[in-house]
Formats: sequence, structure tokens, C-alpha cells
Amino acid sequence: MDVSLVNVISFCWAVVAGMICSAFMWGFLSDSLGRQKLLVIGFFLDALFNILSSLSQSFSILVVFRFICGFIISGPHAMLLSFLAEFHSETHRARMIILTGVYGAVAYILVPGVAWVIIPQPWSWSLLGGAITYNSWRVFVAVCSVPSLLAGCLMLCFDESPKFLMSRGKIDEALLVLRNVYSVNTGNPPHTYPVKYLTLDRVQLKPSNKQEEYSQSSNKIMRLLESGWIKVLPLFRLPHILSAALVFSIQFGSMFSLNTIRLWMPQIFFIMEEFDKLQDNSTDGSLDDFTLCEMVDFSEQLALNHSVVPYAVEEPCSVNVIKSTMYLNSVIVGLVTGAVYLCAGALINAMGRKRLLSKSWLSKYLYFHTSFNFNNK
Repeated sequence: MDVSLVNVISFCWAVVAGMICSAFMWGFLSDSLGRQKLLVIGFFLDALFNILSSLSQSFSILVVFRFICGFIISGPHAMLLSFLAEFHSETHRARMIILTGVYGAVAYILVPGVAWVIIPQPWSWSLLGGAITYNSWRVFVAVCSVPSLLAGCLMLCFDESPKFLMSRGKIDEALLVLRNVYSVNTGNPPHTYPVKYLTLDRVQLKPSNKQEEYSQSSNKIMRLLESGWIKVLPLFRLPHILSAALVFSIQFGSMFSLNTIRLWMPQIFFIMEEFDKLQDNSTDGSLDDFTLCEMVDFSEQLALNHSVVPYAVEEPCSVNVIKSTMYLNSVIVGLVTGAVYLCAGALINAMGRKRLLSKSWLSKYLYFHTSFNFNNK
């Protein structure tokens, strides 16, 4: 495989592109079919395609599989927050959602740690008569499917969201779920739950005749798509379109700033490590005092100069063993991220959501403004 800077960017953004393409689809599917069952399906499919990704023998096939993984994981990634929120009261809901980011930071710590252990290993196996080469980085990709497998298995033990059940008119099932939650939280028998019956608000209506009709029809998929479109369409009409545009802009800005750092950081650390080696071997001092942007440009030019007809022959992948400091730097970033999430979880009820969000945006602006000025000196 030809692994250039462009290919690294393509690999990273294939997952994001897949998530963007399936976002609306997962939204109306979760509102129509429920959260729990789709979470189980999504996690297991993500694990499957992660394993298939590890079997890829060309970069193009690997990118396709990563796009599919992004297409699939977009649903569980969003539905998990809704699922979690619907099991918590208004008092604890915002804090619990923020604290889920701590586990993302834990993943940011564990992933480079696992890569540190696996990728430098000189493992290589030839499968199916040499048709498939399986080496250490492919083992790492396969190991990354374990969290999704575990999540899918654990989700089998959870009940459906009581809020979703009530929105579908399944009052008795929702009450049963709440009794189970009460029993787990208090240790008391479910039948001692003080709430004996549930009532629907006016906005929580039972399934309409049209919804019952598509559930019994042979053409379920088309009716499901029609139902989803009916639910999504009001977002793009007044008075909701203005609020939706504001939320979309905030989410876009947050994800853009986060992923700019998260997706680029390992590659930046790698470039810095390689550039340190070049500086150590340089005798005339011509590589001293380079900015980060100049390092990236120089490394890409160097890679292009050393490429010899990269697409003419499909060569097997080899692992370029690098210093452990790259992995260590990624672990440090994860630790800092986790600490920030913990602080946000502790402060959100005291500061309020809007104030905390505005402070975080101000911090992002100051960071990018300072970085831009520093790189242009």
C-alpha cells in the first residue's frame, strides 16, 4: 500500500464521510424501530466490518471498509446518547452525557497503548496460499473490533428506552422497564415501585393508523422511509429551521475543531518524529528552526521524491517502527481530554449548559487564533 499524507487524510475522513451519509437515516430508524435493538445491530455490524477491514489487501478496499464502518457506527454513536439521556432525570441528564466523553478519552488513551504493544511486532502470516498477508497492523485493526463486540453483547442485557415505549403507546412495557430500573438502583423487588401507572402527555400519542398500516404491510421499507421523511421534513420548515440551523452550526464547529486535532494528531506526531531523525542526520543545520507547517510540507515533498511509480505495483505493507514517544504523546492527549470532560461534568450544573458551551467556544477561538499567529511569524 502507498501510505502518503493524502492517503492518511483519505483514510481518516472516510469514516467521517460515512457518518455524515447515514446520520438522518439512523435518526428516523431509531424513532421508528427503537434504540436498543438498533444499538445491538449497529455494534455487531461495526465489529464485523472492522474485522473485514483488517483483511484488506489494497488501500482502496481499506478506505471502502472504513467508509462502511463510519456509515454503521454513526447510528450507535448518536443513539447511545439518546438512550442514556432517556434513562436519567433532568437533574442528572446533562452531566451524564458529558461524562460519556470521559470514556471517549479513555479510548484515546487505550488505542495508542494497544498500538504501542501490537504494531511494532514483526508478525506476518500468509493466508490462502499467499492471497492474504496478515501482519501486525492488521491485528491491531481486528483488535479494535473488540469494544464494539462487547458493547453489542452488553446491550442485549438492557431494556428498551421507556420514553420510546411510551411514545409508541406501550405503557405497560414502559412501566415494567421503570420497575426494573428501580429494582436495580435500590435493591428492592420490582413490585414495590411506588408508581403504579403511567399517563401520556398530549404530545405523546399512540401509533396512528398509518403507522400501524406500514408495520403490517409487505412493503415495510418504503413505508418506513416515508414515515422517516415525514418526521424529518418539519426541521426544514418554519419555525424549526432557524433553531435547527443554529444547532447544526454549533455541532459542525464543535466536531470540526475536535476532529481537526484528533484525526491529525497521530500523523503530526509521526511527522515530528521523522523530522527529528532528519535533523539529527543533518550536518549543515538547514533543517533547524522549521515550523510545524514547514515540517509537514517538507515531509510530504520528501515522500513524493522517494516514491517510485507507487501505483504500478501493489507491494505488501511493511510496518515502519517508530519511537515510542509518538504513542506516549497520544496517551497524554487522551489524559488531558479526560480531565477536561471530568471538569465539564462537575461544572455543568453550576455554570449552566449555554455558559459552559460559550466558554468552550471561546477557548477554541483563542487556541486557533494563537496557533495561526504563531505559524505566520
